[in-house]
Amino acid sequence: MSWKNTLLKSHPLGDITEYHGTLNLEKVLREGIRGGLTRTRSNSHIPKKLRKATRITYTSDSIEEALSFAKGRAEELNIPLSNVGVVGVRTKNLKKPVEHIDYRWEERGAKVFVREGGIPAENLERVE
Repeated sequence: MSWKNTLLKSHPLGDITEYHGTLNLEKVLREGIRGGLTRTRSNSHIPKKLRKATRITYTSDSIEEALSFAKGRAEELNIPLSNVGVVGVRTKNLKKPVEHIDYRWEERGAKVFVREGGIPAENLERVE
């Protein structure tokens, strides 16, 4: 069943409203998203409200931007593009994200959301 057909059915965790580009699609689908360590990131990429969090996760309202970001990172890190993909995120039981202004995405009209922690596999579905 394609992801588009799945969207037409009601899901207990809600509709897919956000997207996350990943460099390891199969692992993310099995294990979920752990979230990145804030101590390894520049504060310019972390909303002020989340700078004391240990781990954070980025999502977008745009499948295209999530995929573009993941492909760009894969090229930078020499990771095969066959590992790259996008998961849709069902957000009903997740912490509310902080909308973050990221100049790299803002000029293209995409929103970036950042939330504390990771996202369980049960909230994720392959979309790209």
